[in-house]
Amino acid sequence: MFPQMSFAITLARPALMFHLEAIFSLFAGDKTFAHNLQTYLLSKDHINLKFEFQDGNGKIKVDSIE
Repeated sequence: MFPQMSFAITLARPALMFHLEAIFSLFAGDKTFAHNLQTYLLSKDHINLKFEFQDGNGKIKVDSIE
């Protein structure tokens, strides 16, 4: 009746991508602080983080990195 068909479905979720050189420059090359910033950002809800960046015109204040 119907010709045989096959298809694939790929499920993906949003993920953050980092410009590592820019992050390193924020912390004068200190990789520990740069890694901590990435961890902090990855721990946030992506939708809320997006809104924070939109509200801050592309910037957010992070004051809890140790």
